[in-house]
Amino acid sequence: MITQRTFTEKLDTTKDILVQQNELRNQLLHFINDVAQPEEVIQITEQILPTSNQFTLTVWYKVPANKPESDINLSPEAQSADVLAQSLREKGRRDRVNTMVDEHMIRSDSS
Repeated sequence: MITQRTFTEKLDTTKDILVQQNELRNQLLHFINDVAQPEEVIQITEQILPTSNQFTLTVWYKVPANKPESDINLSPEAQSADVLAQSLREKGRRDRVNTMVDEHMIRSDSS
C-alpha cells in the first residue's frame, strides 16, 4: 500500500529561511529513518507557498499490507476448538433463520 506524510511549517520571514527549511527536512529525515524506511520511499516533494509563508514537505512511501494473523495455533487441539467454535456459530445462524421462517409462517398463517 502507498501512503504519504506531509510536514508543514510556517516560515518566519525575520529568521533565516534556509535554516527553517533544513529543520523541517531534518524532521522528514528522522521520520524516514524511524518509520518509513529509506528503501520504501517513492517520492519526496517540496513546496513553498509564498502567499502563506509555508514550507511543505511530502513523502510518499510503501507500507506492507496488513499481514494475516500470525497467532493461529496449528495444534490439533486448537484446530478442533476452532472447528467447534465455527460449527456453533453456523448452528446459531441456522437456528436464527429457522426461527425467522417459523415466525413468518405463523404470521402469514401458512403451515
